Amino acid sequence: MKRILLYLPLLAACSSTPQITNYLSPYRVDVRQGNMVTQDMVWAASPA
Repeated sequence: MKRILLYLPLLAACSSTPQITNYLSPYRVDVRQGNMVTQDMVWAASPA
């Protein structure tokens, strides 16, 4: 009986692990790729 009471909190803690894994996911930085083209660059490159 004591073993059941000992393991009961552990089993209850394991039931909520999907919510915990959302908080423990690694931080991912948004990587911007390519060149930023402004309107001034477009006007400078367009034939007049």
